[in-house]
Amino acid sequence: MKNFNYWNKFYGNFYHFLPTQFATFIANEYQGKHTLIDFGCGSGRDTFFFSKYYKNVIGIDASSEVINRNNLEKTHTNNISFMIDDLSSPKKLGNLLKEELNEDKLNIFYGRFFLHAIDEIAENNFLNLFKNLKLKNNLLALEFRITK
Repeated sequence: MKNFNYWNKFYGNFYHFLPTQFATFIANEYQGKHTLIDFGCGSGRDTFFFSKYYKNVIGIDASSEVINRNNLEKTHTNNISFMIDDLSSPKKLGNLLKEELNEDKLNIFYGRFFLHAIDEIAENNFLNLFKNLKLKNNLLALEFRITK
């Protein structure tokens, strides 16, 4: 992904506190003690919201600016972690996620306005990562825009 500077600058001056409608829909439909991974978590507004409803929540974003800010904000939340990743090394990320995921419980891969913000290589890496985890209880929940 080539636009790291854009996102670092964007999130340097931007923050949301209310969750999105898509996040509230997912939390309402899939309740319980699950793991949720928020790809392209940005300011963490949905990630922090999910931490109230899920056992383990991971926010992933390529912007070091926003991940650092989110890590400072999570001081009162012990079931949430944030990491920097741009999906350039899906094998490394896949190995890390395998440690976090529970094969017997539902694992939710969440991405809101994520797919249209990454390039085609990162998109293929993301979809292959999901496909190659081969856990029986995975859910892919995506909200995105297209040009058509």
